[in-house]
Amino acid sequence: MYRIAEWLSRPDRLAGLFLLAVAGVAIREGAPLREGVLGPGFAPLVAGSLLAALALGLILWPDHGPTAKGEASPGHRAAWTFLALGLYVFLLRPVGFTLASAIFLATLFRSLGRYSLWVVLLAATASAAVLSVVFRWGLHFPLPVGAWGF
Repeated sequence: MYRIAEWLSRPDRLAGLFLLAVAGVAIREGAPLREGVLGPGFAPLVAGSLLAALALGLILWPDHGPTAKGEASPGHRAAWTFLALGLYVFLLRPVGFTLASAIFLATLFRSLGRYSLWVVLLAATASAAVLSVVFRWGLHFPLPVGAWGF
C-alpha cells in the first residue's frame, strides 16, 4: 500500500491520471459522432488520443530533475498546464466558452509566469474576449454559451 501512496504522491502522475480520464471522456463523447473518416467524431478522437498519450507520458515518466530553490520543475509546470486543460474541458459546457477560457488562461498565466494577480486577470479576460469575438462573431463558430449566455 505504501508504494501506491508513494507512486501517487507525484503531481505529474496525478495530473496524468486526471488527463487520462479527460481523454477517455473526449473519445467516448466523440465516438457516436463518426460519419466517415473526417466526420464530426474525428477531432475528439484525435484530441483524446493525443491527450491520452501525453497523460501516459506523465504517468510513466514523471520529472525528477533538480531545480533552483523556489522554482517549479518543468514537469510540475507541465502537470499544472494539463490540469488546467482538464479543468477547461470540464467547465466548457456549464460556464461557456468565454468564461472557461478566461479561467483556463488565468490559471496558465499565473502558474507559468511570475505576474501579479491583476495583470493575470486583465490579460486572461482580454484574451478570452478577443477569442470569443473572433470565433463566435468573426468566424461564426458555434461555441458553448453556458448559463449566463456568453
